[in-house]
Amino acid sequence: MRKICNNCGFQQDEFLNLGGRNYCKSCNSEINNRYGSEQEQAQIQLTAHQRKTIHDILFMTIEGLEKHIEVAGYYPDWEQRKQIPNNKVVVDGLEDSEQSFKVSLFGLKKSLKDRPPFLHEELKEEYYKWIDATRIDVKNCPERLKGHLSQTNEVLEGGGDEFAKETFDKANEYVQKMSDKELDTELNRAFINIQDPLKTGRESEQFLAGKRYDEVDITKRFAGDAGRQVGGDFKQITRAGTSSSSQVIDINRDYVPVNNENEVSPEQLVEIQRVENELTQEINVPIRTAVPVANGALAFVVSLAGGISWFKRR
Repeated sequence: MRKICNNCGFQQDEFLNLGGRNYCKSCNSEINNRYGSEQEQAQIQLTAHQRKTIHDILFMTIEGLEKHIEVAGYYPDWEQRKQIPNNKVVVDGLEDSEQSFKVSLFGLKKSLKDRPPFLHEELKEEYYKWIDATRIDVKNCPERLKGHLSQTNEVLEGGGDEFAKETFDKANEYVQKMSDKELDTELNRAFINIQDPLKTGRESEQFLAGKRYDEVDITKRFAGDAGRQVGGDFKQITRAGTSSSSQVIDINRDYVPVNNENEVSPEQLVEIQRVENELTQEINVPIRTAVPVANGALAFVVSLAGGISWFKRR
């Protein structure tokens, strides 16, 4: 099994192990296991068409989110803030705009399955540029939007399993309630709407046939400062999104303590490690208050002494 560097994508038989930590033999960066540092070579292959398509899916997801922000009326000056002037998303009201965005985000998550870490990093950079360009920050971001931004970031980080299950279940429930006539109408509309993207996709696939991922130029669509968001601005939004007071929980009724890492799933363990790493930063977190994360599947409480207790939903 070949091992892949999370930073530069270099493939090697073994990482360089120093002091119990793994490092890439090419760029010397420490290996980050967020997306899995060991992947079979067949899994790491990425064609030019696949890379371009996934970037396009991110763009469509952001386009859906911009439409939701517009319909929700979060910002009076959104016309000046938005980054996609000719938004093609058509929705019927606030709830439809939110569901449309979530469906796009669900598609983005599925498209990122078994993709190399460097692609995640490329997408995150574009996403952070978009956030910076829109001037959305922790002070002006509505609570509901914080949740959407946090979910998107979680998907780009390689997570989002709870979100995906919730979206799939809700869509399935919606379809089950449809009459035969309503279902036929929706299928016909979906068939018509998918024709242009399919045509564009086929043309792109033909043009990029046989090319590797590094043989295609990816258009940079947003001009914000990704570094500013990585440096702390976006972390404040995501922390506020996960600790939002809009989600009130009863820790004793709804949760049980997590005593060791064997009591949580691998995905939940990654989320726990991510949160604990962020808590080392100077981020305002309420003391002795249950803070839900991972869409409520987990929660943590910070004691007066600074200790962290973890819980999982019953």
